[in-house]
This record gives sequence, C-alpha cells and structure tokens, in this order.
Amino acid sequence: MIMKGKVKQILVGVALVTALGGCASLMIDSEEIAATTLDVQHQAWGEVKDLTASLERIDPDANPGVAALVQDLRKLIGQVEAAETPDYEGIDPIELIQKNLNFWRALLEMNPTDPTLMVLEGMVLGAAGNVENSSDVLELARSGPLLEEEIDQKLVMQRRTIAKWRLNPPGVDLYLAEGLPADERWEPVKRLQQLYPDSATAAMAVLRMRTDLANIELTPANSDQRMRNKILEAEPDAVETLEKFRPLWGILVQADGEAGDAARRVSEMLTPDGTGIINFSEEDFAKLVADLNRVGATDLALRASRLQMAERGGYNTSDIEVWRQLLPELIGAEAAEDMIADWENGRNSGASIYTTIEEPTGTKDHPMNPLVGGHYERLRRDFQLTLQTGLPTESEKANSLLLLAESAIHVGKFEEAERALSEYAPLSKEPRAVARTQLQLAMARGDDVGAALALKELRKRDRRLEFSNFTAGNAEIMAGNWKAAADAFDRGFKNLLADNRRRGFSALHAFGAAKLAGDDRSKRLRDALELVEEDSWIAKLLQAALGEMDREQLLAAADEGRDYIITGQRCEAYFALAFAPGQTIAGRRADLTACRDTGMVGYIEYEFARQWLKH
Repeated sequence: MIMKGKVKQILVGVALVTALGGCASLMIDSEEIAATTLDVQHQAWGEVKDLTASLERIDPDANPGVAALVQDLRKLIGQVEAAETPDYEGIDPIELIQKNLNFWRALLEMNPTDPTLMVLEGMVLGAAGNVENSSDVLELARSGPLLEEEIDQKLVMQRRTIAKWRLNPPGVDLYLAEGLPADERWEPVKRLQQLYPDSATAAMAVLRMRTDLANIELTPANSDQRMRNKILEAEPDAVETLEKFRPLWGILVQADGEAGDAARRVSEMLTPDGTGIINFSEEDFAKLVADLNRVGATDLALRASRLQMAERGGYNTSDIEVWRQLLPELIGAEAAEDMIADWENGRNSGASIYTTIEEPTGTKDHPMNPLVGGHYERLRRDFQLTLQTGLPTESEKANSLLLLAESAIHVGKFEEAERALSEYAPLSKEPRAVARTQLQLAMARGDDVGAALALKELRKRDRRLEFSNFTAGNAEIMAGNWKAAADAFDRGFKNLLADNRRRGFSALHAFGAAKLAGDDRSKRLRDALELVEEDSWIAKLLQAALGEMDREQLLAAADEGRDYIITGQRCEAYFALAFAPGQTIAGRRADLTACRDTGMVGYIEYEFARQWLKH
C-alpha cells in the first residue's frame, strides 16, 4: 500500500480519467485563479515558436522532413502573427500534424528518444484551442521515458495551465454539479451544454448524467451495452461534439464489441493512482499500441509506438511493421511506404534536440524500480517548478514544500528534502505532517537515533496514530520492536474514520509484525475480511496470509494491470506470503527479500521488508 501525502484530488489531469469516473490529480489550490482558453493558447503558442526555433538548428540536408516541417511552421507563424493580436483561429492541427506528410517524415527522421515533435504537437493543439486533445497528447508524452528537465518544464507548465483552465466555465460549473443527485443535475448540465455547444467536457457531462440516471457506468464495454447505446442515441449533439473534436475519452466511450473491450483496457491503463503520475514500461506501450489501434485512435497508437521505441532506446523490425500497418491510414499508402523504406534502409539520420535520461534505480540496500523512481522524480520536478514559478497563496506553498520533501525522500535526495522540510515547518498548520515526514526522512537515511527522536515527537503530535500508524509501525520495525509495531499498525484498523481498504492493510501489517513477536492476530485478519469487498485485491492478500489462497494463485493475480501496478501488487503479495501459515524463517526472509527487491519505494510493505532484513 502506497504512502501518500495530502494529494488534492480535483477535476484535472488526463481528461479521460475524469470522464470515466477515475481521479487524476495535480497540486492546485482551490484559491488559484483560473486560466482562460486564451491563456492556454498564448502559453502553447510561445512553446510552438520556441520548438520551431530549435528544429531550425537541425541539418536540413540530412533531414528533409524536418526542414519541410519547419517551413510549414514558419508559414503558420507568419499567418498567425500577421494581425495585431495572434489569430489562433487559423491554426488547423489536422492539416499541420495529423495529415501532414512532413510531420510524419520529420518524426521518423528524429531519434526515437527525442520528444520534441510529440510535445510540439501537444502545443499546436493547445494553441488551436483544442485543450482536451492537447492534454491527451501531453499526458501521453510524459508517461514515456523521463525527459530532460528543460523540455519537461514545458510540459509541466502547460499541464498546470490546463488544470487552471478546467476551473473556468463550463468545467468548474460541471464539477460543482457533480455533487448533485443525477435528477437534479439535469437542468444545469443541459443548460451548460447549450451555452457551450463546442465543449467536449460539457458533452461528456451530459452522457455521464444520463448513465447515472440509468444507474450504469459510463465506461467502455460495460455490462449494460444496450442501455449505453440508447443513451448515445438520445444525445446526438453530445456525440457530434465528441466526434468533431475526438478527445481520447470521447473515442473510448463510444467503442463497442471488441473495440469496447480494448477501450476499457485503455481507460484502466490511463487511470493514474493517487500520485496523478503515469509512467509506462516498454511492455505497457506495446499493449497500448494494440488497443488504441482497435478503438480507431490511429494517431495516438503511433505516438504510443514512438514512446515504446524511446523506452527501448531505439527501434526494431516489429516497430517498422506497426508503422507500415498504421501510417497509411493517416497519409495514404504510397507516401507511407516511401517513408518506411527510408527508415528501414537506415536513411534517417536520427537527429536529436532533447533526449531521455535514466530514471532513478536507488542503491543495493534501497533498490528502486525505475518506473517507481520515475514516478517520484516527476513529482519532485512538478513541486520544485511550482515553487520556482511563484505561488498565489501561502497554503499552496506549504503544500508544495511538503510534497517536494516526500518525493525527494523517495528518490534519495535527502538534503533537498531536509531543506524543503525546514521551509515547510514554520508555514504548516499541520504539525502531524511535519513530524511524520521528519520520521520518514530519518528512516530513509538509516538514522536510528534520529528516527527514535522523530517517532517520539510523532506520538506526541498524533497520539491515536490515526494519521501516522503506517509510518510509526515501520519506525518500530526499524528499531526491532515487533510488538510495538503491531500495536501501531493495529491502531489503523481501529480507526473507524479510515476507509475499509486502508483498515484492511493495517490489519495485514499488524498481523505480520505480531508474528515476528510470536503473537497470533489472525482474528484481526478475519475481522478485516468482513469489511473489504469480497473479490478485491486486499481480500486476496488477507486470504493468502490466512492460508486460504495458495501461493501460485496469489502471484498470478498480482500480474494484472500495467507494470507499475503489477510491481506494487507483487510487493504486497510477497509480503502477505511471508507470514502465511507454515512459513519457515528462511522462507520468510526469501519472500521479504523479494518484496524489497521489487523496488517499490513508497509502499509500506517495501519499507517493512527493508527494515526487517537489516535485522
């Protein structure tokens, strides 16, 4: 189970997630001033011009596609800026990007690890006012390999502006309406659809309201496909808007049959966890390419293929075959075959402006899965940039400092975490958060004395451990106090204000720690099983710890989802198995070693295993 700070969940991030009922998150204070579409366009247009200037530095003779695209962009810049104020109405992303032979030739000429053209596309869409589509492309770009900080900052700044844009009508009004019962939502949502007929966000809100009234989910391939299709037929204006702008989530919710199954998988892949950050592996992108193609999102499938190559560090023959299959749908068979032939015969130079960099992998004692390290490094950059670019409120600054400290701890930047904490402490109105994060820092450093002092302070600030039972429990594990650790974890189960899933994990951790102390708390596991959903992942873990699910069955169940989720589930699975009935000391050590070696930094089970293995 992941250790999280006070991550604010709001209606931002991957637009797909909000539409399909998930939650994405950026750290935006509710008092922050909203951005207009024009704000998004101005910022994106500045980046279009900057990236165009960067492309001009590439050798035109060796890269004719890049040179031709630069000419297209220069022509567009001249047209847009011919008037006294930029005329963004003249930007046609379909003609400039999707159907433009020069763009695709340029993309194949560039090194697969260079993200410039994918970011450029996102910025062109933003400048054209297609904000939802821009968000889709930029979020997908950031889910690939870790980028150089200069171009990553461009992405972060645009994501922040898009988040602020969602606080404007109709986004903020629709968000407020979400709190109403479905029947009371009808009038405000339909009114907003009339006021904003070109808003894909409003169109999706109408469909979601309809599905709520029908008591079905607005997800691809849901169980009541017939009713969902009737709803789509009843709202032709909403469907027309989605088909006109084609944001990814608009494509997904209309998918049927096998395409509907693929759309469901895409929606699950693109739903972030509480961090709001998605980081894919090469294998994840392979799945995404196939499913995006099945739902008819050909251009996004090619983007995913490009990111798969970047994860690998280059292309292979299977990549060429994917492009040979998909590219003709956008630019025609003859043009596509000429480009593929040049690529296949090594006639592309592999030019590069920006590139990707290695993601953190930790140390031997503190191993870090690169996908996990990439998660926290992206978060660290986000909060760092937020602090560098000025903040509207003191509470926003405090929140960013706390989250910067937490993410810096996870990637091993301890001095940066300490500086952030020292700035955060005098601003904080939550002394428990200060104490908890100071304890996390001491534990990550392996500072036994500092951890003991920080734990003492934490217990003063959070006597019932309602806020900090996981951190306190692991601190007791670090000190070898198994009984005290079990009691600390157990406080989490007794916290009736916590959600049942969290209480289930508290029971599991208390059970494991108690076993080390020679105490049997299996009754607590059975109590927890009564609270959690019968077929949920935490239920499977509890059953495995009780010996009611065999090893192979649990590990097979862990291997479901994208790689980041699989890694976390494996970590949790090995932890549960370490304390299953009949486990030997050697077997427990092997399972806790396997748990630690997943590199799932930030998970309670990882830290528990890491600290125990030191003993």
